[in-house]
Amino acid sequence: ATTEIYTLSLHDALPILIGKATARQLVQMLETVVSRVGTARRAQVPGYQVAGKTGTVHKVVNGGYADDNYIGLFAGLAPATDPRIVTVVVIDDPAGDAYYGGLVAAPAFSRIMSGVLRSLHVPPDKPDGLLAGGPDGEDRS
Repeated sequence: ATTEIYTLSLHDALPILIGKATARQLVQMLETVVSRVGTARRAQVPGYQVAGKTGTVHKVVNGGYADDNYIGLFAGLAPATDPRIVTVVVIDDPAGDAYYGGLVAAPAFSRIMSGVLRSLHVPPDKPDGLLAGGPDGEDRS
């Protein structure tokens, strides 16, 4: 397996495509994916609110979709309250029976994002250290 890391710095080089309110609504929707009721609970990072999206696709083989070849992915950002880091993890042909992005890519995202946030000294946005709860981030247990 190969690991490829790409770094892109976006200062003021890109035009604004959506407004701040729309962007915040989108991030809030993506936070539910990483909540206790979402499909990417394994992407959670202790101390940080994370937002993201899973993906699972059948690979194309010989002009058609393969029955048992997949790509699982997770794209996310943190901290969700003031995004600093965006990371995409793509797992090509995951081993074993698990192939969904929330199962195979989200845990790698969690480990990578946790290390990057610590390395860059990004302050936690969930200082209690708790993981996200319900869709709105509130603990409902």
